Amino acid sequence: MHEHSTLCVASTPTIDDVLLVAALGFPVFPLKPTTKQPAIKHWQAHATTDPSTLQDSWQQWPGANIGHVIPRGRLVIDIDPRHGGLTHWKNLLAQHGDLPPTWTAWSGRHDGGFHLYFTVPVTLDIPSAIDLAPGVQVLGFQHNVLLPPSIHPDTQQAYRWDEQLSPLQGCPEAPAPLWVLDVLTKHSRPTRPALAPTKTQKSARSSSKQGPPPGYLVCSSKAIPFP
Repeated sequence: MHEHSTLCVASTPTIDDVLLVAALGFPVFPLKPTTKQPAIKHWQAHATTDPSTLQDSWQQWPGANIGHVIPRGRLVIDIDPRHGGLTHWKNLLAQHGDLPPTWTAWSGRHDGGFHLYFTVPVTLDIPSAIDLAPGVQVLGFQHNVLLPPSIHPDTQQAYRWDEQLSPLQGCPEAPAPLWVLDVLTKHSRPTRPALAPTKTQKSARSSSKQGPPPGYLVCSSKAIPFP
């Protein structure tokens, strides 16, 4: 698994990109172009999948990055190499075992960092952020994450869905591993039931050429060894 050494400046997200992820069930809102800063007030409450609302927002903020507000029933694991995340994630997998295939987005920093998406019981109230290890963080309810093809503010490069582990290619969002849930239950509290996340739809749109992260099985169930 290697990062590209030569990169061109990426294009900012279009309204078509926004409507595509919204159609997949991601509640989103605009971030100021090429930043992680919300472009609107009360963004947690205004994240939506409504096409008309999103068209109005992106008309006001053309080229805005796409922010996703994590809903109940989902978590995102953020692996950040700047804080030793790749090494610590590899150690966690060695301890607990490989994971099922699930949605994976590669960071626009292009340093090997990535986001992993999992479903969780909607009755589990996950805090906004919990550290599993240095550089490995679980992001929970109402946390904001950038969705592809948003532009990373430091590199001006786009976040990309993994070529195989992508909602755009029909790969399912997997349930969170039991060992992750064990950690979360120590930091969470039950909440009232909510609607299950929207079922993803297939798309012919292509994404990143980068391979799955270590310790993962691709959607064909072929094992991916550690690098």
